[in-house]
Amino acid sequence: MKKELFFLSSFALMTLASCSSDENDPMPGNPSNEIRVATEVTMPQSRAGYTTETLREFGLIIASGNDAFTYNNKRMTGGPLEGWTTDQTMYWAGSDQAHTVIAYAPYRDAVLDHQSKIDVKVSTDQSTAEAVTASDFIAMKNGAFTPSNHLTDGKLLVKMDHILTKVFVKLTYPEAYASADGINPVSGMTVEGMKVDATFDFGAWDGSATSAALALNGNGATETIMPYALSHDAANRVVTYEFIAIPQEQASIGIKFNAGGTPYTWTYDNLKQNSGEAITISLSVDKQGVQLGGDVTVGEWNVGGEINGGQPSEGADPYTIEEITTGKSEWSIEYASASMPFGPLAQAFDNNLDPGQGWFSQVVDGYNNSPNTGAPFAVIDLGKSTWLAGVGILTSVHDVMPKAVDFYITRQELIENVITEQELNQVLCNAEPNGDGWVNSSDYTAYLAKVKAADAEIDWIHVGKVEISALTPEFGQKEYRIDFDDTKLAEELKGRYLKVEATFFSAEEHAVLGGDRAKISEIFVKKVSKRNGVTVD
Repeated sequence: MKKELFFLSSFALMTLASCSSDENDPMPGNPSNEIRVATEVTMPQSRAGYTTETLREFGLIIASGNDAFTYNNKRMTGGPLEGWTTDQTMYWAGSDQAHTVIAYAPYRDAVLDHQSKIDVKVSTDQSTAEAVTASDFIAMKNGAFTPSNHLTDGKLLVKMDHILTKVFVKLTYPEAYASADGINPVSGMTVEGMKVDATFDFGAWDGSATSAALALNGNGATETIMPYALSHDAANRVVTYEFIAIPQEQASIGIKFNAGGTPYTWTYDNLKQNSGEAITISLSVDKQGVQLGGDVTVGEWNVGGEINGGQPSEGADPYTIEEITTGKSEWSIEYASASMPFGPLAQAFDNNLDPGQGWFSQVVDGYNNSPNTGAPFAVIDLGKSTWLAGVGILTSVHDVMPKAVDFYITRQELIENVITEQELNQVLCNAEPNGDGWVNSSDYTAYLAKVKAADAEIDWIHVGKVEISALTPEFGQKEYRIDFDDTKLAEELKGRYLKVEATFFSAEEHAVLGGDRAKISEIFVKKVSKRNGVTVD
């Protein structure tokens, strides 16, 4: 009997000890001390930036003073619905043990702990919502987190604040710039004088939103930021842009844009931007300049100071123009009418200005009973989307000059499979038949009909036309160019595909000088390389 009583007493003691261990034992494997995570991001004023719903990755640092229960820069992945995971199961050092908890996004693949300094950078090109989000930086810190006091529903609630500044530019334009179809007349906005680099000190930060700027040191030279066009309210003639900036006190900023084809600049001295704050700058514009609106407000992130003052200015040149030269090596022919073996199409954009070089088209319509195949044309793939600033041609040899050349661009992102590889080689004079033999064949008639039908389905935008006044019996190279003015540049004529179409002199005009073909020695294209100092992709 005594042995049985002893056994029961020992078992009871073991059971009590086991219960005590479940509550306080910090060793890995104890489910009661496993770290579980939930997230929340403070409410933004637009969807361009991190939100609770869109956050999918962040860095987590938990320091406890015990190396076995310290987790440095763990990459957390998941979402608010599916939950958050990392590459190991983590445990609290104890339910009453104080921990330092830091979370931040976007995640950096680096060696970081709770005393680290982290580089923060915003993009100069924030012209898309994705680019604004990529520039956002959010974080939280609790330097004395105890699980017994601070868990929410048994989880570590990671509630991150926006550390940088969101800037909204709200621009009201006059009725004179409005259009019946509601097209936005404002374009090309940039903001000069902004620092884009900073260092954030996890160790120096006490975790409060108001002190975040004290731990965030802007550095480097000021840059120009291209903001995101958030909305256009055509009924009220209001355009709103936004971007994320490094909190700083600026000596001067300059906001440049085009409205109704007219360039404007608005400057402001000593603009203060606080951490986590959303600033709205309301401007109105008319043909006399830019005025600061009366409803300058600060958004719901934090309360900030009021902006006053500003100097209107009109007439700044926002565009940097350059001619494409070496970039022509990326060009290719997508489809075209026939060319001649002694003047293949590729010679029209090879940067060779020799008078004997160039693209010789098929024979002139109706010349010496030649078939009427229409105006020669070529669709050139520029290799990437290009913002046109001007076009032109070089001609040589008077008897084969075109009468005019029209240029078109399309915003269509991709044109494919209009012609076969065999047909392309015939156009480029790399395969038989080509030249006169092909042009006079029924195969070419069918080919041209197919190409023109496909071409008619593409939304081409006419960007310019060069004209040659008359044929003269003289030789020598001549350039005919169109350089776009600010109104044309403000249309942002961007595209990957350029169509070049030649108009012949009549058969009678050509007959006077003995020509039967048209020739373009070289095609010139100028592009916008920078807008208000920001490189255009």
